[in-house]
Amino acid sequence: MAKKEKRVPLREAAEQVRITGVRLALMHLAFSKVLVEELGEKKGKETIVKAMIEYGRRVGERNKAGHQDLPFYGFHDTYRYGEEEFVDVREKTTSSEEEFDYSRYRVHGCILAKTFREYGEQELGCLYCYVDAAKSMASDPDKKLTHTAS
Repeated sequence: MAKKEKRVPLREAAEQVRITGVRLALMHLAFSKVLVEELGEKKGKETIVKAMIEYGRRVGERNKAGHQDLPFYGFHDTYRYGEEEFVDVREKTTSSEEEFDYSRYRVHGCILAKTFREYGEQELGCLYCYVDAAKSMASDPDKKLTHTAS
């Protein structure tokens, strides 16, 4: 008898990813606060940025090797590609009709940013975002990734 595959509703799976995102944000804040307390503000923040750039380099290398970057569900509220809004980024990334243009790709409602705001720690929290620029440069040095506050 074949084993029945367990299926989880998308909403539930996305919630599990969201919970993991909150935990990641809290871990970043905890390490960041300790580094700043132990090393002082200037050296602590420099060390945090250095660590995030190293982390981003590692993620970028994995992306370049074909590994998936972020979860498709639960990590962001919405994705936009040009004027089109969608939930599943794979709708655009796997299209063979056109090359995916990352300059037209936007995400909104990052769970990490929401958590940093919830704890009133945007300044330390946003140092995490250096991972994205470093990841982008490691994956493809010709592409530019930027964050904007909204």
